[in-house]
Amino acid sequence: MNATNSRTTGSRTIANKLRTMVMLISGMALGLVTVAFIIGQAIIYHDALVSRVQSMAQIIGINSSAALSFDDRDTAATLLTALKGEEDIGQATIYNEQGKLFARYSNALVMIDKPALANDDAHIMPVYIR
Repeated sequence: MNATNSRTTGSRTIANKLRTMVMLISGMALGLVTVAFIIGQAIIYHDALVSRVQSMAQIIGINSSAALSFDDRDTAATLLTALKGEEDIGQATIYNEQGKLFARYSNALVMIDKPALANDDAHIMPVYIR
């Protein structure tokens, strides 16, 4: 009877070990798939955000060309205030052909680097319109 008890105990231990290994491997696979999904979604979100911001920059650039031609800063500033509804945009600036600041929009809700704002020529990223 002792030998029978040890086999039953041994097979339960092996069954428990197999069950634990299967659960562990399944859990790790599920974790890897979850991480891959989250990273993929973050990349898709980032690409969509960049595309949306570039499209808005193109539209504002085209619409602000008349304001630049007629040196109308008020119209340019009004165009930039259309960005108020975009929470992802912290600031936007329009520069004239000489590279001087023409109009600026700043969203107070987004943290902005103050030293970068102090210098009007700092970190100019032009948008070219075709």
